[in-house]
Amino acid sequence: IRRIGEAAERHGISIYAILQNPILDTQRVDFVITTDECQRSQIQAFVKDMGSQSFALSRPFYMLFFKN
Repeated sequence: IRRIGEAAERHGISIYAILQNPILDTQRVDFVITTDECQRSQIQAFVKDMGSQSFALSRPFYMLFFKN
């Protein structure tokens, strides 16, 4: 969680919430990060950063939501 927060700070992203599923397998811990409003480029850089972390088992999946 600390490394996620540090990465968010590096990219100027404010985290709204982190949801972590119960840890049933210590080799795989799934979680979801919800951010406050930010630029697409910030999210893309953050996701790239997260994917390069030693704990990442695969490329992170992300979704963008746009205001009308």
